[in-house]
Amino acid sequence: MSAPLPPSPARLVARWLLAAVAVWVPVSILVMATVRNLWPVLGDGDASLVGLFGGALVLVLALVLGAGRLRPADVGLRGRDLVPGLAVMVLAWGLLQLLLLPILATGAPWVGVSASALAGIGVQWLGPALFEEVVFRGFYFAQFAHRPSRRFAPGTRGHFLAAALGSGLLFSLAHLPGLVFGDASAGAALAMLGLTAVAGLYGAWLYARTQNLFVVVGLHALHNAPVTLVEVPEPVAMGLTMAVGLGVAWAWPRLRRVGDGRTAVAPGLS
Repeated sequence: MSAPLPPSPARLVARWLLAAVAVWVPVSILVMATVRNLWPVLGDGDASLVGLFGGALVLVLALVLGAGRLRPADVGLRGRDLVPGLAVMVLAWGLLQLLLLPILATGAPWVGVSASALAGIGVQWLGPALFEEVVFRGFYFAQFAHRPSRRFAPGTRGHFLAAALGSGLLFSLAHLPGLVFGDASAGAALAMLGLTAVAGLYGAWLYARTQNLFVVVGLHALHNAPVTLVEVPEPVAMGLTMAVGLGVAWAWPRLRRVGDGRTAVAPGLS
């Protein structure tokens, strides 16, 4: 049975490059973290977080685009997708608030929203969300999904699941150094790695469904910084954010792209 595919890259890179990028990702983050520590003027606030992941992304893209001879569009960075992706993020944020309104009846306080809280979403968008989605969905998932295998043909559900699991596992393992240096217990680290792998599957499906990496980046940023008008526990807000993302993806074939009168339907979904 057919399954949706992410946008096809211009070429499939050599296997050695796939392995090299997996090593280069944590090295790039370590390099930028060292730069931040050597220059205390950079501080440890939001701007520093954006600089950390932005710089790491530049280092990773230098390897991927250079050695892999890929274009930015081959890893999901297509200019025409930016505005629709941002529009979906705003829509998803609004839907999240609507879902939370009934909680007011339970006595949950109305907290409103501040400019600094909204800026937190922007920091996540420009920092961790953009970095992780470009690397693990734009690069790895797209490369795996379009690469022939002995067992599954590209476009089948088995091949999609294998590609999503492969990129999701790499996404999960990329969080391991942070868990180790954060002194997480073995149980907590395993649980977090499992949840992160599931999040990787979710991101892969969103990308294949919408064909727009910036949609996934926006929903990822909302998940990392679920700014809500009603005070609720963060896990509740994060779970509802994922549910909103699933709803947006399900309705995607019926949503019109911003500034375009055509209905967007991903391959395999019409």
